[in-house]
Amino acid sequence: MAWRDALRAKLKLRPAPPPPPPPPPPKRLADSQDIQDVEQSGLFDPKWYVEHTPGAAQSGLDPLDHYLTIGWRQGYSPSPRFDTAWYLGRNNDVAAAGLEPLLHFVRTGRYEGRSGQQPADALFDSFQSLGADCEFAFVQRHFGSDNLNLLRFASGPLGGLMTALEQRLAALLTPQDWQIDVMEGEYHILVPAYGMRFHTDVQTKFLEADKILAHEGRRLGYLRRKFLEDLEEDARTFVYKRFQSERPSATDMRALLRSLRRFGPHRLLWVAGARTRHPPGTVADLGDGLMRGHVDHFDVRPDHISYDLWQTLCREAGRIRANSHR
Repeated sequence: MAWRDALRAKLKLRPAPPPPPPPPPPKRLADSQDIQDVEQSGLFDPKWYVEHTPGAAQSGLDPLDHYLTIGWRQGYSPSPRFDTAWYLGRNNDVAAAGLEPLLHFVRTGRYEGRSGQQPADALFDSFQSLGADCEFAFVQRHFGSDNLNLLRFASGPLGGLMTALEQRLAALLTPQDWQIDVMEGEYHILVPAYGMRFHTDVQTKFLEADKILAHEGRRLGYLRRKFLEDLEEDARTFVYKRFQSERPSATDMRALLRSLRRFGPHRLLWVAGARTRHPPGTVADLGDGLMRGHVDHFDVRPDHISYDLWQTLCREAGRIRANSHR
């Protein structure tokens, strides 16, 4: 303003320097048509991508440039609505040709009837709960995955789980050593040897107490046998979350993974609370088959569970698993 310049002249001050020009926009590395096609698809979420892609924020690149030039090659997805690793694994022709998967889907794949992400029920079928409590069981049920699993609707401490694995769950062969509990009209089976509690899904009004042990002895005996067969026949990704007051460390989780690997080349997704450096929905690859995922909160009430975050965790764990096989 003129009065400021006059005051500066009177006080023999130099005129204020002009403000620096705004920095030029960052140079786009990706092809402009590629950028336009991806942006118009609505399948790229820059905020989500930066939060879930290590190094993207520090790269100095526009998030979409980072995805199109770096991110997809590392298996990172552009948003929760498109799964890069799954699409490449599902479509060998795309992977073999070295094509960027999202552009292929947008321009060609969707018109050929290809899917941009694994169906939720199929995704969750590839994970198996280790029974810290029932939250992950409700997540699987929510997404339509109802595969049989001994520990799906079970709860118990980490030490008891380790003992159970070491003993090949032998205590499930002796129903006479179990205890019966009733909660909200449902029978529960307590296995003191492991500190475990199993839901029966049997209401007290439908079966007498003196018959529940025989009933559950047959059911849990069958599920035990299937669980051990699964451990010994296929490589699986198991899920363990913090149990109530327990705060397991990475050392504890590596010990649990070693117990699982006595049976086969399994992986472990350890789910913990979110941290400043690890926001909800992110998964850290701790190496040698151990992953740590982060959610905003834990809750066994079905209407309070963060289903979308659990889905994001499992998709990211699937990406890490797929990359390890390349």
